[in-house]
Amino acid sequence: MSRFQYLNLAVFFGLGFFLYGFIFAKYHYKFTIFFGFLGLFWGGLVAFLILMAWNDDERE
Repeated sequence: MSRFQYLNLAVFFGLGFFLYGFIFAKYHYKFTIFFGFLGLFWGGLVAFLILMAWNDDERE
C-alpha cells in the first residue's frame, strides 16, 4: 500500500466514527460530539504516525 492509501484509510476511519456518532445523535446528542472528535483525533493521529514512519524510512 502506498502512503496515500494509508492516509485515505485513516480519513475514512475518522469519517466512519463521525458518521457513527451522527447516526447515534437521534438518541444522544452528546455522543455525536464525542464520536466526532474521537474520529477526527484518531484519523489525525494515525495519519501523523504514518507520516512520521515514512520520514524515518526515507532517512535510512
